[in-house]
Amino acid sequence: MKMITIHPGMWKKDVRKYGFESSQLARKKISDYLGWEYIYILTAPQVRENWKNGYEKMGFQSNEIINICNYQSDIGHDDLSVLPEEIFIKYPNAKVNQINGFVASVEEAGEILYFTSGLYMKKKNNDELEWYNKDGSVVLSGRKYDPKREVTPIEILKADYIYFKDNMWLTTEELLIKLLIDITDSQDIIIRDQYDEVSPKLWRYVENTNKNYYEYIHNNALENILSNLRKKTKYLVASEILADILKDQGYKAKFMPPMIVTKDKKPITERKNPRSYCYVGNMTENKRLGFVVDAFSTLYRMEVDVEVTLYGGEEDLIREKYPHITPNIKIAGYMDEVPYWKHDGYISASKRELFANACVEAMSNGLICILSNVDIAHKYYAHYNKDIKLFDTSYELMEIIKNLYYINEIMNTDSTVAFVEKYDISKVSQMYTKLNGQDKKTK
Repeated sequence: MKMITIHPGMWKKDVRKYGFESSQLARKKISDYLGWEYIYILTAPQVRENWKNGYEKMGFQSNEIINICNYQSDIGHDDLSVLPEEIFIKYPNAKVNQINGFVASVEEAGEILYFTSGLYMKKKNNDELEWYNKDGSVVLSGRKYDPKREVTPIEILKADYIYFKDNMWLTTEELLIKLLIDITDSQDIIIRDQYDEVSPKLWRYVENTNKNYYEYIHNNALENILSNLRKKTKYLVASEILADILKDQGYKAKFMPPMIVTKDKKPITERKNPRSYCYVGNMTENKRLGFVVDAFSTLYRMEVDVEVTLYGGEEDLIREKYPHITPNIKIAGYMDEVPYWKHDGYISASKRELFANACVEAMSNGLICILSNVDIAHKYYAHYNKDIKLFDTSYELMEIIKNLYYINEIMNTDSTVAFVEKYDISKVSQMYTKLNGQDKKTK
């Protein structure tokens, strides 16, 4: 029995855990909890040295990660094992990049050669990619095409990679289907984290073969004119409210939390004069970091002894955009695990949230949550949890923080911790067993 996640994965050299990866890691933990096998399929080329390493640092196991391109090579998923002296003989003038004493890549004449137990991929001067078997034979080639700007060998709907294998042109979708044919069984749960991508061949394949296939909705599909929802597809939705709305409209929609809560230790629920807050996010425009900066800068000038730590984003870029940042605003940058336990409260100023993973994590740690008054998640949480504080402006945010600090009484967040019990791993795991009819007791 396998749980399989399909997602492009990270293109960037520095792989970090964002919203999608957090959800996929939660599914892995659920699979481990249930004793299922977990497979994480990456559909975009992973053009970097030691390509699995970033995912392994997040918590995925090496044998759980499959890239549809590297899968074509008989060494594409091997560990690094080529020694530098083996390379210097063949490429005496090349720049050799090593990781842990093994060759990871070689830069030669403007091309980059990537290694595992041998040369398995090359990035050529024209940005074309080639994949190789151990014996040096080419097994796959491809490059990114944009149908709006150039003639493509086969039809594609948007800019994407097109591949050439066995004298045939293949799309990403077709390469994915070939992999699914090889590794999936009828009882496996397959989840694609791209509900808004048009994939007619994939839909036809999973429907004709009766695969237990779902697409996951992470955002408000009702606001997305390009949502491409279809009545035949089964959807997992990161919102109780949105799932109910979609069901009422005739879609096969089921609520499934995108994350889980685990009880590693008892959270602190009694707080007096809260002064330390955390802000967690990727610092995009949707997150409205400016609200937080304005509020805490004002509180600093008012000499209110409070501070906020920003988790996520690049410090240089944040300071460039907000040059008036005051000393009570700390920038921690990206962290694989946010130390919520160090703080009294959590703040989110997002323009919209469907589930708000970080907020649920904060609530499970017993933090006071101060949230922007927006749909869907924030209003939903506030409606069912009396401890949530909502704000509409940076001034209101500042006033809430100031008033909480000066209230000379102990605040209890037991109801906050109780609210997120429904996202406990045991309860969410039970929801997954129902997806394939195995509604059995969890461990």
